[in-house]
Amino acid sequence: MKKYLKDILNFSIIPNKKLSAKEQLTLLYRLNILLNHGFTLIECFIFLNMHIQYKQKETSKEIIQLLNQGATCYSIL
Repeated sequence: MKKYLKDILNFSIIPNKKLSAKEQLTLLYRLNILLNHGFTLIECFIFLNMHIQYKQKETSKEIIQLLNQGATCYSIL
């Protein structure tokens, strides 16, 4: 019974995000600049992934895969 109680209490309605709030702000700010200069969304993320260090090493690959699958920016962030 304790196991189920722990699962219920630890359940999060909002899924765990890949990026911290600071990383999200930095990414969105730079994304805005690149989009205003005519880059496509996928080009922006490829460029930004080269310059931003994420906590998890796989995050940059996951972002590109999600974009190729048609994910929204909200689900990526």
